[in-house]
Amino acid sequence: MGKTEAIRSRLKQFLPYDSQGSPERVPEYLHVIEWIGFAQQYNEAANTLSQHNESILWPPRALLSGHALECALKACLLSKGTEAPRDHDLVNLSDMVIDLGFVLYEPELAAIVHLNSVFFMDLVTLTKFKVRYPADFSEATTRSRVPQSFICRIVESLVLQAGKVNDFRNREAWSGVRGDAQSLVQSRRVVPLL
Repeated sequence: MGKTEAIRSRLKQFLPYDSQGSPERVPEYLHVIEWIGFAQQYNEAANTLSQHNESILWPPRALLSGHALECALKACLLSKGTEAPRDHDLVNLSDMVIDLGFVLYEPELAAIVHLNSVFFMDLVTLTKFKVRYPADFSEATTRSRVPQSFICRIVESLVLQAGKVNDFRNREAWSGVRGDAQSLVQSRRVVPLL
């Protein structure tokens, strides 16, 4: 056993986990709220970084922006009761969200495709995770040129939509009254209760 593995083994003795049973699953509506919270926090962090010299800090900003968007998209999926895949492909997640009736307009989709090319996989070379690790080859699409303010608005829009659906489904579950959640998302009139 290596030194690090020995330390891990000793630390596990002190963790408050009951090995007799399995951990409790987080209730679905709370899980959506957690994903929304993560999206908002990473969005704010990316926004903070964008106030500095973007030519120096573009990899961490793009990584934070992509992760904020990924969390917002997964919040949308979970708010509809759909399992969120363990995938980082923003384009795939966006298509899934649109199929469920969430609203993303063409300029937003173009920004997502562009950000995805540095966050997940390059459109041309298929290099993965260019903002996480140095690429082996020089590539034309090395920076996300999407303005941070635009990415922030996309994340905020998705968070709002996920929150509305989640609130509606939660109210429906507690009250037993069924309604049309899709019309609420498209009207954007209901404010989520976060």
